[in-house]
Amino acid sequence: MISRFILLILICVWFPCSVSAEFYRYRDENGVLRFTDNIAEVPEDQLSVQTYKEPNDFLTPEQLQEKAQKEAAALQKEQEAKAKTEAETKKKESDARISEISKTKASLKKRKNILDKERDELRKEKQALATEKAAAATPDALKSYSEKIKRLNDRISAYEQKLNAFQKEVEVFNAEVEAFNAQAKE
Repeated sequence: MISRFILLILICVWFPCSVSAEFYRYRDENGVLRFTDNIAEVPEDQLSVQTYKEPNDFLTPEQLQEKAQKEAAALQKEQEAKAKTEAETKKKESDARISEISKTKASLKKRKNILDKERDELRKEKQALATEKAAAATPDALKSYSEKIKRLNDRISAYEQKLNAFQKEVEVFNAEVEAFNAQAKE
């Protein structure tokens, strides 16, 4: 039932849209303005057909061909200019990204050097404590040695945390560099 109702509405809406008619206007012998849809009722002296002409309608085939070539050339120049602008923008973005990568790489190298120095200091301290352990004979000396070992172990734990965080940053950086290189190849 609903589908029939919808179909009826669609027909009612579509039907007037598909109808077209031409109307003509003219003045009768008394000067009264009249409208009709029958062209035969319009007096011959008032029949005038107006047509719309496109600017291209006045051109010769050679002129049309020349105009089409000019338009194609203009379109090609526009596309080339757009492609050049896009390439320049892409190059600038690429250069900026390379610069950013270089700065990040330099920063990571500095941090690695700092971590390496800290590691070397911890190794030296560990070796010094090994020598001190051999010389410690009294309970006070052993207690002092134990406290130093505890502090060293705390510093080693802190160093390992810094090192793990640094390694994660390096992994992220390497992934970004790989993605950039893959994008640059495309």
